[in-house]
Amino acid sequence: MNRILRYNLAALITLLVASLAAVNAAETTSESEPAAPASLRLTLPPTVYAVPGVEMSLYFANVILAAPAEEFSFAVTCDVGETDAQRWKLNATAKQVGEYPLTLKVSDNSGRLLAQGTTQVRVVPADAGCGQDIALLIVGDSLTHASQYPNEIARLLSQPGNPTWRMLGTHKPAAAAENVAHEGYGGWTWRAFNTRFNPDGTLAARTNSSPFVFAAGDPPTPTLDVGRYIAERCGGRAPDYVTFMLGINDCFGLKADNPQALEAGITAVFQEADQLLAAFRQAAPRAELGVCLTTPPNIRDAAFVANYKTAYPRWNWRQVQHRLVERQLEHFGQREGENTFLVPTELNLDIAGGYPDNNAVHPNVTGYQQIGVSIYAWLKSRLAARDEPQSATAERLCIVDGKPAGNDLYADIAGVRLYACSEACLKQIQEKGAHVGLVEKSGREPELIPVQRSRERTNEEILEGMVLIPGGEFARSGEYLVRRNRKPEPEKIEGYRVQVSSFYMDRYEVTIEDYCKFLNDGNEKYLAGGIPRDPDGKFVPPKPELAKYPIGGVNYFQARGYALWAGKRLPTEAEWEFAHGGPQGRAYPWGNDEPGQTRANFGPSFGGRRPVGSFPEGRTPEGVFDLGGNIGEWCADYFDENYYRKPGPEKLIKDPQGPKTGFLRVYRLGCQCKDATATDLRGNLRCFASPFRAAGCVGIRCVVTAGS
Repeated sequence: MNRILRYNLAALITLLVASLAAVNAAETTSESEPAAPASLRLTLPPTVYAVPGVEMSLYFANVILAAPAEEFSFAVTCDVGETDAQRWKLNATAKQVGEYPLTLKVSDNSGRLLAQGTTQVRVVPADAGCGQDIALLIVGDSLTHASQYPNEIARLLSQPGNPTWRMLGTHKPAAAAENVAHEGYGGWTWRAFNTRFNPDGTLAARTNSSPFVFAAGDPPTPTLDVGRYIAERCGGRAPDYVTFMLGINDCFGLKADNPQALEAGITAVFQEADQLLAAFRQAAPRAELGVCLTTPPNIRDAAFVANYKTAYPRWNWRQVQHRLVERQLEHFGQREGENTFLVPTELNLDIAGGYPDNNAVHPNVTGYQQIGVSIYAWLKSRLAARDEPQSATAERLCIVDGKPAGNDLYADIAGVRLYACSEACLKQIQEKGAHVGLVEKSGREPELIPVQRSRERTNEEILEGMVLIPGGEFARSGEYLVRRNRKPEPEKIEGYRVQVSSFYMDRYEVTIEDYCKFLNDGNEKYLAGGIPRDPDGKFVPPKPELAKYPIGGVNYFQARGYALWAGKRLPTEAEWEFAHGGPQGRAYPWGNDEPGQTRANFGPSFGGRRPVGSFPEGRTPEGVFDLGGNIGEWCADYFDENYYRKPGPEKLIKDPQGPKTGFLRVYRLGCQCKDATATDLRGNLRCFASPFRAAGCVGIRCVVTAGS
């Protein structure tokens, strides 16, 4: 849509005059704002994030630097959203999930184009990240200390379709909601978090001491140590996402009329920011870091007069803040390879309705909620990225300087020995961990890190909690569905039969408690799923009540490693399908009756994973639970959509093992997500992903060959 509206800022001037009239004339020395420049400076971020269920806005006044007395025309071109007098806004729907270019043009009253810029609107599913377990750390100044926007993030994350979540942090002001904590302190800067230290270790004293700084060395010296912070103050739980809302206190004293000092001051701030970000990347290499763009100030001059008299005019700070955002876009943009992202918190803040009359830089409840929405939308976008399967191929698994590379180095990461190609590739692997599918295969399989066992299990112990699936045949014919890009696509398979020998299958999906036992038996290199350590160093569920929930966030190699430790193996795709449908070819694990909310964890009432065994009506006749719903499960096979076509009609395949070579691996679903339908629970739905994908919606179920 292309809508051109007059944005008459004279209305804002009326509001400004009304506000100033209530202030003593001796205190209202009005600052002189320059006329609009011939070329405006737009601060459009590379991406605007949106998610169904929350409103996202781009307020025009926040991305231009011009005197508010001018009248401008704004032309917005975008296939989604609508424009009004102040903003472009989007209340996204599920059908609008996708990416849309947005162009903003600013003209004067004569139609002369003053400036234009482009950005990308990214709408992600409302259930992005559903089934994942995440930890979020929020770092900031007084805007964070107020706890209002962290409260809003917590409220949004608590809605159906979101991951299981936890907020890390040692600071919990009175205004913080019950489940909210953070590291937000009034007046703090990037440098304060790097250096501020009080030797008094009490919690009260630490409001004047950086939570990330500790005494170390001989003699003891204040030292930035994020790894120690995670170990001692987060119970060993590394954050998956960290946001930084800093910059106002760093630059508030700078003067716009001294450009040289302004640029030098911002450069010094970025040096401090880079130091803190590097410390987090080293201590938590899988964490994704969101740098929030500094929010614009209250539109009212009267608010600055109330706070600062004539010492610091609004127009000065607005110029400094605008330049700071320009520099943030330059400095922190294009750093996704370092797991560092821009969060466009400056866009969605109403600088009139989102501020009180008497505060220059601290929003009201509405404004804080708008900031929380911006961060939530960014977070959902990153969760969606982790949900998506990798699309790498054997020829393009590791790219350095735009070229495929060899394999002369290796690293042990997340349960698999990855052959790297160079120091640069090795660094990428170490920084991104299990979420990356980069390994140049060159004819060699990635090697599984050896699994440790404190003792061998007896056959009785191995089979405990397993169900015998008597062997038999089933027809593999008709229409199968292959899930690509979140949508099932049909594939026709001609009629033939598959024979499966008897096997035992886990009655329940592997739980978080089960996986902790595996890790605690000397297999810490298989750490997955956001599992923390207790004070004694033992791996434990993030919360006690999650012990019986199925483990998610494991890649294929981690699933395979667990199975080996347990004395079992991953099921073949044929075994999984046979357990699901039996020789009769049941549409669903329980039979052919349509599913309901008592049979499976999926669809409109889905609110996250459920403890294993929660849906007894949905078990198979043999007694296997949750083959439809709750969580997907890795299989042993490589994926080849043509594999089951190759034998031809009227032929019998005995115990198929899948293709002999490949890269992508099969997982079978039983989709749990909020938008799942009955189709997602049927046994004819085939899914695949990079073996390095560690999505929260995929877990583990093991089998044992009968008689082995």
